[in-house]
Amino acid sequence: MLQNDVRTAYKIFENDATTAKYSRYTGETVKEWFYRMSWGQDEQVFSTYDKARYGSLAITESEAIRFINELKKIKKNNFLKDV
Repeated sequence: MLQNDVRTAYKIFENDATTAKYSRYTGETVKEWFYRMSWGQDEQVFSTYDKARYGSLAITESEAIRFINELKKIKKNNFLKDV
């Protein structure tokens, strides 16, 4: 299921970010966190995350792939150079 792929990718991303000392603050939304870290302001990425998080809408394969690739790009450019 694509929503689970997105959720899993996000959980791994958040764990890797925490390990790299880029933790999300308590009560901070993903969007606020990304803005604070200057990781981009891609509304489609946030929309895909919201769909996966709240499960109200289906996620397309292209949305899931784009989301996962964006997380990989952020990790590679900011805290996991070997991704």
